Amino acid sequence: MPRGAATTSSARPGTACRRVCRQAVACPAATANEGRNPGEDLISRPPTGVKRRPLRSQTSTLVWTRRLSGVRDSTTPCHKTSAKQIWLRRHKMDQLSEPSAQAESAGDSPVAMSAHLADDLLSTTATGWRSFYDSLSRRLEDVGVADSSFFLNYGYLPIDSNNDSAFVIRDGTFNANSVRLVFEVVGPVDLNDRTVVEIGCGRGGNSAQVAEKFSARVTGIDMSAEAIAFCRRTHRDSIDFQVGDALNIPLADEFCDAVINVESSHSYGNLPKFLNEVRRICRPGAWFLHTDFLSTDDWDYVRARLKALGFVTETDRDITANVLASRDQAKDNWAQVYGDGNARVANFLALPGSAIYEQLRAGLLEYRILRSQLRP
Repeated sequence: MPRGAATTSSARPGTACRRVCRQAVACPAATANEGRNPGEDLISRPPTGVKRRPLRSQTSTLVWTRRLSGVRDSTTPCHKTSAKQIWLRRHKMDQLSEPSAQAESAGDSPVAMSAHLADDLLSTTATGWRSFYDSLSRRLEDVGVADSSFFLNYGYLPIDSNNDSAFVIRDGTFNANSVRLVFEVVGPVDLNDRTVVEIGCGRGGNSAQVAEKFSARVTGIDMSAEAIAFCRRTHRDSIDFQVGDALNIPLADEFCDAVINVESSHSYGNLPKFLNEVRRICRPGAWFLHTDFLSTDDWDYVRARLKALGFVTETDRDITANVLASRDQAKDNWAQVYGDGNARVANFLALPGSAIYEQLRAGLLEYRILRSQLRP
């Protein structure tokens, strides 16, 4: 996770039509922009000398603003003035900017899913993410679509011939874009007879696809106990699903031949520790198959850190345009599925007009695939 909405696996043809997904939802730009502070959609790392709370991602050093005159969803870089002042002003108001803290103090009273997310999505706390995904699993059960809701990624739509998947996704495959993203990140890497670990497995769709297409031994790790319980009930017995923390992976040293991480690392808040854990569980020659949306600075850090850890990056590919094309196909049933029409949910889903969508479109965030192999 990300760790965004759940979708249906192609392995279940004929499933009832009430399937829904993060891949298959959309919102009007005006709704997605509702309640946002125009000057603080994306806040950078704190300037020198500013002490910050741990955030869920180290975001870009750029600060951007939504231009409110004319078209609401256009973006433009702001001037470099007062970045420190913006940071301080925002983080003096933790209770307002991180609503998950308020949700956690509400006792046992029902809380909207959006209450667990921060207005700036990448500032959501670890507790907030866990609570959100647990709430999402319960919501999908309540609306009767849990057993056909397997995927939590934005999807990949081919827009030219530059595609890496070794598998053809047939026309009519439900949630084909999410399935494509899984196999784009795997690319030409042969996972047959390998031990594969997916960190941030969510509702198990990615792991299930890998186990189905390859004769691989697959372990799925996720922080959401509700999601792991669903995976154990739903997917094949050959996959070992475990509750675990990406920053403290509950596996032995040199455990696997490949680590898959799809659209999840942006929520960890500590990229160095995560990458160290990936290195720890990888055997010599193992692959780290990584795709996510991060700032350009964070991607630079990931490249440098992987090199220092002994990985050689064989593929480094920007797929932002493919992901945005997938999001452009989203539908308008998201508020009904989630039971929450708050703009934070639209942002979580990267729907057209939302802050995450616009940050991707403006180049402040990049959605990339990195395939890196640990030197023997």
